[in-house]
Amino acid sequence: MTAADLRLAQWVVDGELAFAELFLALQQGDDTKVQYDTLSQPGDTLEQRLARAFGHARAGGWLSAFCTNCVTARLVTRGFIEEAIKQTASPWMVKAQALIDADSPFLNSALHAKGLLHVADYVCRIEIDGRHAGTGWLVPPDMVVTAGHVLTSSATNDPLVDIAQPEEADPFRVIVYFDDKVDMFGGRRIRRKPREFLLAEQWLVALNSPAIQPGGIVQHGLAGQDYAIIRLAEAPLPMARRMEMNATLPYPQDYLLVMQHPVGQAMCHQQGNITGLHVTPGLFQHSVNSEPGSSGAPCFDVNFRVVGVHTGEMLGVTPASNLATAIDQVAEAIAQQPMTLSSNWPYSFDDADGFSRPIVDREQTLAWLREACTNDNQRGLMIRPSLRMPAGMTFTADLFKALLPPEQHRVVRMSALDIHALGAEDFALRLLTAAGKSNPSPFTPPQGETTSVAYLRNTLVPELLARLDQARMERHVWLLLDDLKRPDASHVPLGEGNNLRELLELLYEALAGYRWLRIVLLGYEGTPPRAAAAYWSEQILPDLTPARFSQYMDKAFSGVPDVKYRTALSKRYKTMTAGQPTTANLHCMATTCGLFLDNMRSL
Repeated sequence: MTAADLRLAQWVVDGELAFAELFLALQQGDDTKVQYDTLSQPGDTLEQRLARAFGHARAGGWLSAFCTNCVTARLVTRGFIEEAIKQTASPWMVKAQALIDADSPFLNSALHAKGLLHVADYVCRIEIDGRHAGTGWLVPPDMVVTAGHVLTSSATNDPLVDIAQPEEADPFRVIVYFDDKVDMFGGRRIRRKPREFLLAEQWLVALNSPAIQPGGIVQHGLAGQDYAIIRLAEAPLPMARRMEMNATLPYPQDYLLVMQHPVGQAMCHQQGNITGLHVTPGLFQHSVNSEPGSSGAPCFDVNFRVVGVHTGEMLGVTPASNLATAIDQVAEAIAQQPMTLSSNWPYSFDDADGFSRPIVDREQTLAWLREACTNDNQRGLMIRPSLRMPAGMTFTADLFKALLPPEQHRVVRMSALDIHALGAEDFALRLLTAAGKSNPSPFTPPQGETTSVAYLRNTLVPELLARLDQARMERHVWLLLDDLKRPDASHVPLGEGNNLRELLELLYEALAGYRWLRIVLLGYEGTPPRAAAAYWSEQILPDLTPARFSQYMDKAFSGVPDVKYRTALSKRYKTMTAGQPTTANLHCMATTCGLFLDNMRSL
């Protein structure tokens, strides 16, 4: 045991049992393993016993692995990392140290006040059947995170959700309140009148609710994390950015702040520390004061990043302690939702250059996209432009590519102007390349006297779909075919004598048998293939006018919290667009809207 071993031992805080189990598990060979308790000597303090374990690992050449696993299992505080770097020079430890911020807003009054004001707009109160049920927080534009047992608990009334039959839940029993705060007016404390929001028709995004006792949480036997994600019928803060989530477990003794609505009161906050961690299933204990009704509240670290969802009081624990669900699974569930899952407007998206693009009068397209991401019955879409507005196809393709996360979706866009002269095999090879298959090999050639149609149906298309299935890496494949019917003389029919049209028709039919395939036809004129008609939808783009852009921006301005700035922006926009004729350049109108959206988001 050396002074260096003692310096490591001083940062171990999570008790000896987990430490001893990790010490034993990391040793190689059953015959040479040393039990942790055999290293101690009479009269050793806890710190000395721990230090002897580090000394044994150092002598055995596995100190770096031991230190790394102590950090991963959160058996140590953050100070351990800095000391371990000096002693092991572990690259992993250096990377972990780089993620730790040295400055804490909790130690700076001005930053702390600004952080509180920022996150307070996102916190909400949830009522079920007119009774306060819990706290939640907004994931813009319209999702709310809370504790799962807020929806499934029967402590005060019948539960909203029966786990065995979640589809039977009645969303009209729920009201979500934002801005339920206390302000100072004329030297008096006055509680604001909160804003009310109902749930959307398709309101339940995710639910994980282990069994919880009415009076609190049993320390042992809690299986899984406790959280729910629900969707509102409209956006409380349309132009708000998402709060940052730190999807890694905090460390013991870290600061923690919880914004909450205890027992239905106006919003308040309490501060404490992380007191213990359950690495599996991703839970942590903390010392922040709470009361019934605080369940679902966001737990913030020193930089006001969400690290957890408050669950409730631990039963039979001394000293008293609360439990929270780490944010990792919640963050993963949110990341899997495409941005189009919002049910409110104004909609917008950022194009490939990072420029904001307004989505005006395209609710039906977004609704289909939402269904296509979550409902297996929506696999194909035909979009036709209106007679008076033959444009909009390229915008639609950009919209789909921007709103489908590449981690879950492979979006392939192909223009008819580029592919109309390709043969069936050349098109198939280009499609495979665009889907991620580098240098695809040629397809199996036709055998004997096989007809062209029989070759496509029995050989080429099945082989193409099998290769796509391999190349997609568990992602959905979206094929966007653009310019299928151009409104001017530049239109070129597809597949004139090269079997391309026949190949595409077979792909349209294939939607019925491939759950991972989606096809969007832009500017298409025709009927859905009979063999897969149940999987296809049709849309006609509505006429778009300058007045519709003005209505869109009025809704967008209403989401700016600062009244003076909101008024100034609205007046400036009306000045720039005043007197626009009905034949105004819609591209310029959209560009103007995008500039204002970027301006609002920079607040």
